[in-house]
Amino acid sequence: MHLGTALAGVVNLLNSETIILAGMMPQVGSEILLGPLLYSLRQRALQRGVRDLPVVVSTFGEEAAALGMVLTAAESVLETRCRDLEAA
Repeated sequence: MHLGTALAGVVNLLNSETIILAGMMPQVGSEILLGPLLYSLRQRALQRGVRDLPVVVSTFGEEAAALGMVLTAAESVLETRCRDLEAA
């Protein structure tokens, strides 16, 4: 499975702590998707990186990307504001 191969590369590169799958496909077809994905991931990633690696399906649904962007923007605004306050 190509998704498992891609995730193996990400895990090998970033030493991920958790993989969160988001969107409609993982939510609707998690029983069909997760088995082959986990098999492919564990075959292609470094064993140390995937031994206890949790792979979960997001509960945020289709709003996950939007929520992530909002949280990232808010964090950036707060960091900038804190730096401004420290400099004052």
